[in-house]
Amino acid sequence: MEEMMCPACGKMVMSIKKVVDLLRQTTSKILLSQCSCGKAFEIRSLKRNAYQILSSSGKKLEIITDGNDGKDENDPLYR
Repeated sequence: MEEMMCPACGKMVMSIKKVVDLLRQTTSKILLSQCSCGKAFEIRSLKRNAYQILSSSGKKLEIITDGNDGKDENDPLYR
């Protein structure tokens, strides 16, 4: 499973599945959070399968998912 990493320190922030679930529950396409290293960051949904993480220090990281949004193909609800 793909993971969102902090652009400042490289630690895992959260899984792609959790990011997708959170973005679906809100009308905004931006999530604000903070890493354990102390840097604030925002996660933006550019497209359905493209995400951008911007840290307070100005570092940027882009992630393109495989399109299944973290779903498990063995899960009966996936179909």
